[in-house]
Amino acid sequence: TADTVIKLSIQEPTGQICNSTDSFQTDIGGYITNSFGKSDPPIEYLLRKAINGIFSISLTYVNNAQHTIVGVTTVLVYVYQYFGSLNEEKQIHTVRLTNYNQTIDVAQIEVGDLNLEKLK
Repeated sequence: TADTVIKLSIQEPTGQICNSTDSFQTDIGGYITNSFGKSDPPIEYLLRKAINGIFSISLTYVNNAQHTIVGVTTVLVYVYQYFGSLNEEKQIHTVRLTNYNQTIDVAQIEVGDLNLEKLK
C-alpha cells in the first residue's frame, strides 16, 4: 500500500551502498529512482555500465501503517541483466517481510568481463 516503506539497498563491488533513504547515487554511477507522485511507486536501482564484481541486493521493511491489519508485506523484485539487448536476462524474486527493521538478502549478481556478444 501507499503507507508501506521498504528500503532497497544495493552494495556495489566497491563496497559503496546505494539505497532509497540515504545514498541515492554512487561513485560508479549507480542510482536509486522511483516514480514520485504515484500511490505505490516502484523503486529502481539503475547502473548504465557495471564494473566487475558482485552486486548484493537487500530489502529492509521500514514501516507499514496497516501492518496490524495485513500482517505481512510481499515484495516482488525484478532483476535485469543486459537490459534492452537480445540476450536480456530477467529474474523475479518474491520476498515476504514480516517484522519492522527486518532486512532480507534478496540476490547477488556477479558481473565478470562483459561479453560483447551478450550486449548485442
